[in-house]
Amino acid sequence: MPITARIVPGASGAGDAGCSGHALSCQAPRPARFRELAMPVTVGLLALVVRLAWVVFYGADQEVAGDQIYYHVGANALARGDGFVNPYAWGDPETRLSIPSAQHPPAYQVYLAAFSVLGFDDHVEHRLVSTLLGVGTTVVCATTARRLAGRTAGWGAGLIAALYPNLWVNDGLLAAESIYALFVASYLLACWEYQRRPRTALACAVGTTVGLAALARAEGAFLLFAGAWPLILLHGRRRLRHLLSCSAAAAVVVAPWVVRNLVTFDPPVLLSTGLGFVLETANCDATYQGRFLGYWAASCQRDDTWPVQPELTPGMDPVEVEAAKQKARVLSARRESEVELLKRRAGVEYMREHIHRLPIVMAARIGRMWDLYRPFQGVEFNDFFERRGRLSSLAGLFCWWLLAPLSLYGALAVRRRGMTLVPVVSVALSVTITAAMAFGITRYRIAADTTAVVLAGVAVGSLVGESRRKRSVENASLRGCNT
Repeated sequence: MPITARIVPGASGAGDAGCSGHALSCQAPRPARFRELAMPVTVGLLALVVRLAWVVFYGADQEVAGDQIYYHVGANALARGDGFVNPYAWGDPETRLSIPSAQHPPAYQVYLAAFSVLGFDDHVEHRLVSTLLGVGTTVVCATTARRLAGRTAGWGAGLIAALYPNLWVNDGLLAAESIYALFVASYLLACWEYQRRPRTALACAVGTTVGLAALARAEGAFLLFAGAWPLILLHGRRRLRHLLSCSAAAAVVVAPWVVRNLVTFDPPVLLSTGLGFVLETANCDATYQGRFLGYWAASCQRDDTWPVQPELTPGMDPVEVEAAKQKARVLSARRESEVELLKRRAGVEYMREHIHRLPIVMAARIGRMWDLYRPFQGVEFNDFFERRGRLSSLAGLFCWWLLAPLSLYGALAVRRRGMTLVPVVSVALSVTITAAMAFGITRYRIAADTTAVVLAGVAVGSLVGESRRKRSVENASLRGCNT
């Protein structure tokens, strides 16, 4: 009987498998398996401790407001069988209206609803279960870096992901960025695994992660065109089959949500109705100059973008005026996609009327997104508007400034290892285009932060490896001289 040895593609690091050629099949000995488990378990536990501490000492006392209401209250409505409704109307005990909504894609809401079904429906409990998403992101980042550059790189990425403020801060804020980071990390892993073994199953895996990312944040769909397709065209063996498989997998994932929206709304909606609200709040005098240049402003909101106008009469006191406006907003909310269309048109119209300022505004938006323009004002805004905490926002800024150059070195190390940078470029493009179209905000950079963690881990692995090789050469030289 012939003796065969099997080489696993993409195995990282010599000596990881501990395999003898005298066996027909070989398994890693128990110590090696324990070493493989040590990294994900350790970094996962560290990530959990950091995130739980953040929730207990900060998030537990935080008011539920803004988008947090949408995800928290909307998840409870979904768990109780009312579907995807407007949580601002549903959560009002005086109205308890079930108005269909698609202001945000559903992934994070579905995740929280699963725990609401189990009885974990308080906002603190929702924050606590969100920490599990951060643990998953940490483990996937560590695994991806290890697959790229070995065990040391995996440890580096895992420890950075566990401790990096711009990752863990989201997990206590009831923000969709928590689950989006997990899907982006999975997308990176799937892309590089596909390059190693360009098979139909892995092409489907890439498409699936893109679909999941799009269900977390709408810009995740951009990864299909900027990342998945170029990756397959450059590295696939059966390009047409893999393109179709990848696209079909992404379509299958998003199809239930898209079909629901097409049936529910008129004008039709695909992934979300959020674009119009973003374009309106990002395009007005307040955001084209002055303090909020490149950011968003509540003063950008216009009453004429609501299809139902309040019935105001002379002599009404302020309380009556506000009640009339609230009634008009509720009635308009029944026509959410129409509201989105009006707001989108208002934002685009303002851009056209101020086209001469648009390049400056877009440059400011992109600069804010990458913390190159008014970074300390960004800390102030993150603390006040985003409720991310001043110290954590400041720590996130300094850590980003350290992480960014390290990740660039990691990108060069990835190329030296013969691996593609298409996934990295697609994420960078997605983040930059989002900033240019919307506004610059740290929370929207989460995909790039996740990618930078993986690349920084690769950089750590490369730097440590180079240091070890230099010491080995020096020791060999010393031994030669002694003999």
